[in-house]
Amino acid sequence: MLVKPASFAQSTAAVGPGVALPQELRNPELLAEIGRVLEKIQHGVQFPPGRSQSRLLPLLPKSTTLYIAFSNYGEASHQALKVFQQELQENQDLRGWWQRGEMASTGPKVEESLERFYQLSQYLGDEIAVSAATEGRQDPSFLMLAEVRKPGLKDFLRKSADGLSSKSKQGILVVDLRELATAKDATPPQQFAILVRPDFVVAAPTVAALRSFNAHLDQKVRDFSGTPFEQRLSQAYDGGATAVGGADVQKIISQIPTGSPQGQDIFRRTGFADAKYLILEHKNVAGQVVNQMELSFAGPRHGVAAWLAAPRPMGSLEFVSPHAVLVSSLLLNDPAQIFEDVKDLATISDPNAFATLPKMEQGLHLSLREDLLRTLDGELTIELHRFAPPDEPEWKVIFGVKDAGHLQATLATLLATAPFNPTQFEEGGVTYHILQIPSARKVVEIGYAFVDGYLVIASGRKTLAEAIRIHRSGESLAKSRKFLDALPPGHDTGMSAMLLQDPIAMGALRMRQMPEMAALFAKLPNEGAPTIMCAYGEEQA
Repeated sequence: MLVKPASFAQSTAAVGPGVALPQELRNPELLAEIGRVLEKIQHGVQFPPGRSQSRLLPLLPKSTTLYIAFSNYGEASHQALKVFQQELQENQDLRGWWQRGEMASTGPKVEESLERFYQLSQYLGDEIAVSAATEGRQDPSFLMLAEVRKPGLKDFLRKSADGLSSKSKQGILVVDLRELATAKDATPPQQFAILVRPDFVVAAPTVAALRSFNAHLDQKVRDFSGTPFEQRLSQAYDGGATAVGGADVQKIISQIPTGSPQGQDIFRRTGFADAKYLILEHKNVAGQVVNQMELSFAGPRHGVAAWLAAPRPMGSLEFVSPHAVLVSSLLLNDPAQIFEDVKDLATISDPNAFATLPKMEQGLHLSLREDLLRTLDGELTIELHRFAPPDEPEWKVIFGVKDAGHLQATLATLLATAPFNPTQFEEGGVTYHILQIPSARKVVEIGYAFVDGYLVIASGRKTLAEAIRIHRSGESLAKSRKFLDALPPGHDTGMSAMLLQDPIAMGALRMRQMPEMAALFAKLPNEGAPTIMCAYGEEQA
């Protein structure tokens, strides 16, 4: 998924209808000021550079099955706090909001927490790693590990822990190497225990876990280094990463108690029983910030795991408006085979799941598999172009088609059983089919047409005609420079699935029940890059 630094509009888009904002935040001018400060922080703060390797990863136990490591963001948070504090001094409206009402009590606490986080970060190295081992345990055993940059960390942690312990029934035990020998877990157990060595700081749920890992470090045991899982995690750092995560899915699955033979059979047929590793990366690629997740398999994908087709250019996007609010596209392998897979999985648990299908097909004189699914090539795109009540929504659904004549005959047979008569007309060499469906409020119009290997269905003849015009003129989303620039780099052969949204338009949609917020979004220029998530189906990932 491609992620660019969020604008203020993007950051507020998650607030939905019915959410009660503080009275101060209903002021569009104040919101604009906050947005300006966020933009200034975004562009004025120097974030940690990517790491091409990890010094902590090889140190972990061989039993590690879960791993996540992230950069030390202490300096970046300190810079952001300084920018904000400078703005408070210079901006009277912003300062008034920060010093009134609820913010008068919570604001100083936020600043204090950020300052303490920065102080802690000065004792730590460039990376903090968290791991968990599940082998032979009912509950995972967690470890947190970081390098120690300078002395004084133990005293700092104890002072911080004392402050927390006064507000909690369970404390935090902080020890050094000398104290570890005689340390005991509290009763009831503390939240976690921390060992401060001259070279590393280690946190674990129990003192026993600290002792075990401390011996592991002293003996310079590197049994995790060189294992297939450690090697795959190391690859995730290639090119520089600010965050890396992973799970040894195959090992985790092997430790889950086996269920009924029926459940095991269903799981095996899905193909996900062969899942190997789940890897997450946050890095900068070709000047763009990218979040990537990979699920790999021990062999070629099969079953449900193989439904996602290999990447290829999506011609259906050539019918989509470059101003679409929301677009979802998907490439599936053989839809007819997917149908068979669904039948097989459903009938394992319920032999009669599809018992009525033959009778229904006989009544319609159609085969769902042969007359409908076999005519489709697996490409599907759904577009929401506009949704601004009281206006009717504008939408499109585009299917890739292998046999347009056969599919048209199938649709004609199905529509012949409907309680309304479709009309058709020809324009520009395209036959338009228009359905007018009665409803309690008004007649709903839906149009469809077959164009250049695609079935285009739209909310009325006007939207359908516009889709065809966009396709023929080359003014589509697929040709939009803003869209092409926002795609994740390194995937020039196409994609297997995509979800796109215009964050400003979606924010305005969510805010339509809040007039003050809607007014603010109306003033924002709709020039931001879209937010895009893409999926790529490879042979074994």
